[in-house]
Amino acid sequence: MDFTFAGIKESLVRKVKEFSSWSIEILTIGVYSVLLDVISYGIERLAYYVDFLFVETTYNATLRASVVRLAKDKGYIPSRKSGAFGYLLVGTDETFSSSNYPYTGKLVEVLKWTRFQNTDGTSNIYSIEDSQILEGAIQRMVNPNLAEVNNLGNGIVGIVATAHGFEEGQQIYITGTKFYDGVYFLTSDTSVNRIAFVADYIEETFTGLEQIRGGYGIVKVREGIPQEYQYIAVGDIEERIGLYNDSIDENEIEVFRINESGDILETVNIVNDLYFANDLENYSCQIDNFEDYDGVWIIFGDGITAKRLNENDRFLIKYAITTGTIGDIKQNEVITESVNPFINVENAIEELFITNIEPIVGGADLQSLIEIKKQYSRLSSASYQLTNRNSWIAAIEKEAYIYKAYVYTQLDIGKGTISLSGTVRQNIHYVTAVTKAGLALTPSQEQEISLNNLIPYKSPTDIIQWTKLNKIRIKFVITAEIVNTISFTDMQERISNLLTEKFGVLNLDFSQNIYESNYIREIDLVNGVIRHETEAYYAEEDINVQDSLKTFLASKTSTNYPNEADQIYIVTDTPQIWIRRKIDGNWYEPVQMSETNGILMSGVNLFNVSGTMVYSANQLTYQCFDLLLDEVSYVAVTGTTINSNQTVILEDLTGLEVGMYASGLNIVAGTKISSINNDDSSIILTAPVDTSGEGTGEILFAWFPDPKLQFEVRNPTDNDEKGYLLYLIYQTKDGEGNRIGDLRLSAFNSLLDYSPELSEFNFIYS
Repeated sequence: MDFTFAGIKESLVRKVKEFSSWSIEILTIGVYSVLLDVISYGIERLAYYVDFLFVETTYNATLRASVVRLAKDKGYIPSRKSGAFGYLLVGTDETFSSSNYPYTGKLVEVLKWTRFQNTDGTSNIYSIEDSQILEGAIQRMVNPNLAEVNNLGNGIVGIVATAHGFEEGQQIYITGTKFYDGVYFLTSDTSVNRIAFVADYIEETFTGLEQIRGGYGIVKVREGIPQEYQYIAVGDIEERIGLYNDSIDENEIEVFRINESGDILETVNIVNDLYFANDLENYSCQIDNFEDYDGVWIIFGDGITAKRLNENDRFLIKYAITTGTIGDIKQNEVITESVNPFINVENAIEELFITNIEPIVGGADLQSLIEIKKQYSRLSSASYQLTNRNSWIAAIEKEAYIYKAYVYTQLDIGKGTISLSGTVRQNIHYVTAVTKAGLALTPSQEQEISLNNLIPYKSPTDIIQWTKLNKIRIKFVITAEIVNTISFTDMQERISNLLTEKFGVLNLDFSQNIYESNYIREIDLVNGVIRHETEAYYAEEDINVQDSLKTFLASKTSTNYPNEADQIYIVTDTPQIWIRRKIDGNWYEPVQMSETNGILMSGVNLFNVSGTMVYSANQLTYQCFDLLLDEVSYVAVTGTTINSNQTVILEDLTGLEVGMYASGLNIVAGTKISSINNDDSSIILTAPVDTSGEGTGEILFAWFPDPKLQFEVRNPTDNDEKGYLLYLIYQTKDGEGNRIGDLRLSAFNSLLDYSPELSEFNFIYS
């Protein structure tokens, strides 16, 4: 039947004719026609409503309340906004650069809901658990000379750290490792030259770049502003308290019963479902969202399955208002102010300083309907137990700030996408993820997901191994003939927007390759482009600010590719080094520093850069030392391959304030300054290291020290007025010399990401 107005009326006329002797003409004029119109209209609206209700019970639902209801039926509760989270370090040294810096004050307790912020008060965070700053503690923020990691048994890992100075029970923050970054409490197995903590054991060889920080206090925090609300009960069955705000943080709500003076009498137990509380002695409550997510209900018991409120019972509710994604703090050392003073056990104020030791990120906004549908459909097919890849991915993506995740095991290694050395262990699950902001996860985020989403549901024998997101930028060089009715600026914007939409990090999957035909076709379709020639390049960005030596890995290992056509080799003439500088708070356009002719690298644009490709054991290696000499110029000094125990003298450094390097300069792992000659401004280095790289495949490296100089810093934060980023740019080919235009990834944890800053556009009018 046609349920349009016309179809319904036609059907009614036909039925009246069947059941009576009335003529059609009578039914189409006068009052009869009007009655039929009214009836037809009513049926049409009813049919529309029934159809609407049916749609709202399916995956095609359009109302938030309907989608939320469907998600709950599948066992998935959509999240509200949530604030970014991370850690603060508390100490007595304002610069946080001193080692063995003693705290001579009394015990300080940093209670949950303590507020902190940046200098102008635009970024607000608060502690989400109680922490202590111990009397007599010593601030330590130095490389503890990590040597090796040992399996101590019973889930305890020991790391050899000579004279580390930490004690049992202290919190530490480990960075720079491959497998053990994060925050830990030291166990009783800790000794003078060993730190011990609870973790899954995975064999790892350390490079000398690792750090342990701690000693005073490490405070776990979340973005937002704490709030309080007091309520006097009426005594109703299933009494509800409404909190009317659409920005109440998903994670942080506490409910207490209090007396008239505001003193806490008991903590109300928050349960998922009051029906299963089965406790009439202690108060329990259930938290539920408004249908439109504009607020939160706090629901108490009915007196049958959970305790009912008594009239005049008083309750205190603590919660936080968050700004979601816009509250992310993407740089270190931003949070430096404590809204609440530090009070010791003797009620005296202690002068302590704070800073965030990692970005505080991971804020999430209210989930869109598309996101809710994606999550509940995936979770409905995955059990609460982590039994396969989909269930692992679903558990990770349950966090609202996660955009996508991927999980693989050593069973996947034979597919030619990853190389791992050592014993093959099929119970290790390698996990990687990218946030909705296109960023890698911080160590605290990885730990949070492991503790809440993975460990409770995995097999006891499964080991979680987070792998860092390997985001590789894409540089396009486009030369196009265009129509003369479009300006060059407009055309560049059109093409750049298209490339962002198609090849941005959030629009690609993990390990997804981009082939020449993909981007050629997309640019062909841009309105106004007559013809074009486009090349694509890998652009490896130096993003690890802790590495004194940066290694750019550019290819897969040969052993995983039995067919020559599947191998990836560096196109010899293509590698370039580019620099993007920040001066007086402003970022400038990237500038090319070097080019390669055959196996030789030389400087361009007045930069002095030299280096040689070295083929050894199927490895392709670049070595180049860079030094920043003043505010204006960037100079890279000729480098050479450093063999075991070889002494290298870098000369002609007139004007360099060599004292800046007195604290140590790492060229490669294990390379240290052995002497500094102030007379001729030379630096003598010794390098008892293996420079052959990792693995057996063809690998491209570019090595740079970490010149934390007076004028510029690598990978500057928003607070740094001056700094720079380095890029290694190159193309690859297969074993038969073909597919130069393709971008192919070397590991499951890799993602490509179009870079408009590095791309070049050259237009001519037709």
